[in-house]
Amino acid sequence: MHRLFLMLIGILIVSLWQVAAADTYIRVNQIGFLPSDSKVAVVMSHQDLTETEANIINQTTGTSTILRLSKDHGPYLAFPHHFRVDFSQVRETGVYTIQVDSINSSQFQIDTNLYTPLCDSLLRFFQVQRCGENPALFHALCHRMDATSVVGYHRGKNSIEVDLTGGWHDAGDYVKFTLTTAYTAYLLLLTHEYSPNLIPDRDGNGYSDLLDEAKIGLDWLIKAHFLPGKVLTQVTDLTDHSVGWRMPENDPLENQRPAYYAPSQAYSASTVAALAIGAARFQAVGDTSFAAKCLLNAITIYNGIPDLPVWASGPDSMYVDRSCIDNYMLAASELFRATGIEVYREEANVLFKHLPIVHWISWGDLGGIAKIRIFPFNPEVRAELNRSLQFYAAIAQNNPFSYPLANYPWGSAAMQSGVAMLAQLYESATQDSSYRWLAERQRDFLLGNNSHGVSFFTGIGSEYPRNPHHQIAYLTKRALPGTLVAGYCSREQVKRQRIHYEGVDRFEKFQSQEAVYFDDRNDFLCNEPTIGNNAQALWMMAWFAKRERKP
Repeated sequence: MHRLFLMLIGILIVSLWQVAAADTYIRVNQIGFLPSDSKVAVVMSHQDLTETEANIINQTTGTSTILRLSKDHGPYLAFPHHFRVDFSQVRETGVYTIQVDSINSSQFQIDTNLYTPLCDSLLRFFQVQRCGENPALFHALCHRMDATSVVGYHRGKNSIEVDLTGGWHDAGDYVKFTLTTAYTAYLLLLTHEYSPNLIPDRDGNGYSDLLDEAKIGLDWLIKAHFLPGKVLTQVTDLTDHSVGWRMPENDPLENQRPAYYAPSQAYSASTVAALAIGAARFQAVGDTSFAAKCLLNAITIYNGIPDLPVWASGPDSMYVDRSCIDNYMLAASELFRATGIEVYREEANVLFKHLPIVHWISWGDLGGIAKIRIFPFNPEVRAELNRSLQFYAAIAQNNPFSYPLANYPWGSAAMQSGVAMLAQLYESATQDSSYRWLAERQRDFLLGNNSHGVSFFTGIGSEYPRNPHHQIAYLTKRALPGTLVAGYCSREQVKRQRIHYEGVDRFEKFQSQEAVYFDDRNDFLCNEPTIGNNAQALWMMAWFAKRERKP
């Protein structure tokens, strides 16, 4: 009887241990860390693990470091207990796992060559997005009749014809937008300015593949400048979504892709900024002819920006930029950098006084970049940038995963990379590393240190999106080169869209009202990549890649 009792107790203990183990998860950046990075993992559980230890195991050498878990950060999303493991002191290179009781994290590395390869992968995504006669990845030449008409601008009784072939498809669909093309080209060029040796010259034309890709966007923006000072806003509309999923070279709408003219200060000024920094970058690599072409178009558009505070874009646009001071200020600062003409610097400084507090960096809020770009000749911007970063840092410090926002809106992953960019640009301009941890935590979150344990980059990490909302990827059954998808959003947002899901939700146990992520090709809210978001991610990773090369 006594033996039977002990057996039953043993079975109960094993059962309880199995339940506890099944309800505990360790989240960590699935790619890894530079030796000098701050390094944090998160343990989330349905059990109270206070006083529990974590074992940081170097699988390469067999050595390990024992660390106590942090205080309990309490309930968040789907789990009641969250503990941080700060292992910043671990700097030895190798392949690692973290073990808590019997639970192991995914493998990750500590090394000095982790983020340069990611940059190369992120850049290749833009080749998939290429439109027109630009040689592309995964699809043939397409949309060679853009634009079939121009809506919104008429000369006399007849619409004019404009060549708008080329550029990039904006997302998983085949619409093209001036605003996001300008933003994407600008960020590729800014990345090149910051790290010109990041991506090699593979085609032997004398400059980095970063510039090759940026030129795809710049060439199209010059075409969109169809009359002096006038800029078209987009090619095609949501009719694009009405004919089902198809390859771009087999588009039944090939002959029905109009361009739209809806004068917009924001669109025009963003185009100026991209062309002006393009002029400076191509001048720097000795392509004086293309640099001059970019600069001429930038100045002409700047002089012709509409006087009225018009922010409307084309019909069905997903990109409505309701403010233009930030766009104007960035345009003026880039023109000053490209030309040295004092009036542009003066205009940028005047606009600075009217620019509201900055938010994260995005196609709709260029204030952070604009302030960074005038910092060398206006030190007043430092205090404002510091206030913005303090705001995000305060939220992140109180969040178990260092998420810097109060909720999860559509496009949360891009917002996180935008916060990271703000911190990185601030450090690059001021040499103040106070917010480096904030950028590191956003990187880590997007690479798997989040509630679902998923890297939001296709093909990167041990758990990542396999069914992105992207027609070419789905129809060719090919994995996209690493690209950032949209990330979490609230369950209420998803419910409103009435999305039809095709597969089993492998993240069901991690879903909550506040934040859901569905790896389903029909979910454009969570799982669609865009060129603008990917350009932000490339800048963010390039910043870490450059740190890899520092002694």
